[in-house]
Amino acid sequence: MASIGPTLDDVKTDLSTSLPPILVAALVDAYREIKENFYLAKHEPTELNAGKLCEVAYRILEQEAGGSYTALGTSIKPFDAKCRAFENQTSANDTIRFHIPRILVAVYNIRNKRGVGHIGGDVNPNLADATLVATAADWVMAELLRLHYRCSLDEAQRWVDGLVQRRLALIYEVGGKKRVLNPALSFQQRALVLLGSAFPASVDHRDLHDWTEHSNFTAFKRDVLKSLHKKKLIEYSPPSCSALPTGVKLLEDNYSAWCTYSPSLNASAKGLKGRC
Repeated sequence: MASIGPTLDDVKTDLSTSLPPILVAALVDAYREIKENFYLAKHEPTELNAGKLCEVAYRILEQEAGGSYTALGTSIKPFDAKCRAFENQTSANDTIRFHIPRILVAVYNIRNKRGVGHIGGDVNPNLADATLVATAADWVMAELLRLHYRCSLDEAQRWVDGLVQRRLALIYEVGGKKRVLNPALSFQQRALVLLGSAFPASVDHRDLHDWTEHSNFTAFKRDVLKSLHKKKLIEYSPPSCSALPTGVKLLEDNYSAWCTYSPSLNASAKGLKGRC
């Protein structure tokens, strides 16, 4: 599947020509974590990382509006009031004064006032909140790219459009069954994707066999589950299967590559040879 927009490395390079590289690097890192966690169905980490993105984006707005920014590591409080203060920067454009600050306040409040990161919160992190955070992060990144492109207007528009395109989520649930949407993945990779998405919960081996669409249950146990267990990527205690932290780490390291449908995926994706 051909790329339809910029990579995050492209975005980092482009924005660093007009914004402080240290801020751009922190912004891209926070954005990457949000998106990876979101597509791994890790809703609470998605929302927790939103706080990082908001605080870095706030500093970028400071740079835009006044030419200097609060040093990294220095607290920004009260965040809501600080963001509203951009409305008084009449020399800045409306995106800097109104649009981005208001989005940041909404996302920051999701992170701080919806039970995220606090024991005893009355609202648990959920898909709806994480979806809002991930979508808002897309929009903020696209707006900053739009304001700072160093290319033709047509190419900038293509980059913005590509950045906000919905990435392929690896798992889809239909009729009570889970399916891995990239058919180029091996059965070991499919099993690891499915178990990683359920982590730390376990999955029955017959359900996992059905979800991977392997044709032979005996061979599946031998070649997939026992092999992954031997590699210390999963714990297989029949009938229960669960991902180990090492397996989750391998999944996270390769998630972007595994989302890309390519016939040569198994031979080229990082970390696959000798592991899965």
